[in-house]
Amino acid sequence: MHGDTQPPAEAASDIERWLMRAALSYINRYPTSRANLLRVLARKLQRRVDDPDEAGALVARVADRLIEARLVDDALFAGARVAALKRRGISAAVTRAKLREKGVDEATASTALLEEGHDEREAAHAYARRRGLGPFRVRDRTGRRDRDVAAMARAGFPVDIAIDIIDGDRDWNDPRR
Repeated sequence: MHGDTQPPAEAASDIERWLMRAALSYINRYPTSRANLLRVLARKLQRRVDDPDEAGALVARVADRLIEARLVDDALFAGARVAALKRRGISAAVTRAKLREKGVDEATASTALLEEGHDEREAAHAYARRRGLGPFRVRDRTGRRDRDVAAMARAGFPVDIAIDIIDGDRDWNDPRR
């Protein structure tokens, strides 16, 4: 029987294969958590499947297969994301928020922060260096002190750490000091 229509079971398997290819393409380009992958795949499937229950089942099946194959792992994703954000000088509070935004649960986020050894002072120093704040400011350091402290507080750093970094030296962690 050759026609333009396919039996429903075959059509579902075609959609599932398409969804798996889309998922593999996505995880090949972007590291992701399970919850974020579910959101991305559900959004892709909106135009192709009218029944939300069927779409949810397809998305869950594809995500479960990728997790089973260890291509998606929330703990590995959280660890890599924490390390990258730490290098950029992002505070622990903002790091937790970014992980939460990607669907990583609080326990996994806390474990990743502990395993990475996130040091808030080190992150604050990296942030000040990257933004040219405090000791890294070229001109008018004293006139901009309060603004620099406020910028660091808005970035999620505790005020006492922000004040120490802004009022400190460039090489606060230099072992020769």
